Amino acid sequence: HQYFPSRALKEETLTNVAAVCAAQSVAKGLAKSLRRVTWYQAQELETAQWMMEGTSAQGCVEGISTFMSKAINDEVSAYTDCAADVVPRLNRSSVNLSRIISNYQNAYQRALAGIDSCANTYPNKDSQIRLKSCVESWNRKYFTVANATRGYNAIVSPAMKIFSTVAECAQTAAQNVVDKGWQFLQKLVYCAKLSENIDAQAYQEQVSSGFSNYLTQNDLTSQIQQAQALNVQQVSQIEQEMLSYYELQKRALENYVIESRGGGHYFSQVYGYLSGDFS
Repeated sequence: HQYFPSRALKEETLTNVAAVCAAQSVAKGLAKSLRRVTWYQAQELETAQWMMEGTSAQGCVEGISTFMSKAINDEVSAYTDCAADVVPRLNRSSVNLSRIISNYQNAYQRALAGIDSCANTYPNKDSQIRLKSCVESWNRKYFTVANATRGYNAIVSPAMKIFSTVAECAQTAAQNVVDKGWQFLQKLVYCAKLSENIDAQAYQEQVSSGFSNYLTQNDLTSQIQQAQALNVQQVSQIEQEMLSYYELQKRALENYVIESRGGGHYFSQVYGYLSGDFS
């Protein structure tokens, strides 16, 4: 039997598992990712230390040598606080999802068994009204439970809504490090002004344009946005499939109700309604 929400629920289960793994991976690799953002500053620091060694600017450069590493540590700490509840929320969501799946599958099986019981309990033509009432009662019970699963056919899955906190916190950390990267370069330029051998104006233009080009080539924000857009597209496709399964299952149960009473009865009912309207 095809449970109409089963693929959506299975997809959400897999999304939840993937979201937990991704959240843990981001937390584990955030410092490395932020060092990638500040690769340019690390290169410029080495160059500045070499250029300004033995000049009056050497002490200035050494004084800011740990600025970016401290900035990274600060942002990793801030990210940890920002995303602290993501994995616990995903775990709670997973437990709730398992409960919903179990409830739905049980309701589906009970509905099938109940409808079969209706047919066995009211086999005679003179019991058709009771048969119809019995079948429709099980139909309502089934869809009361089934409709509760439709939230997992949303454009963005519940797990992805929770995981979006990770993306937001990581994006904030990356942006803050970029901002501090600019501050660091300004400090380097200030140090350069203390050196007798460096054209500070030319040096400022060089490091500013270099970092701008580096950011363009390593745009973390656009990468996050592309990943989110891809998820929306995939979940939307699944949603359309699930809605078609829903309608298919609904029609199957409704047809069962009609057949249990006989098509002739419904045709006569429709004829009666039309006759009443035009008489």
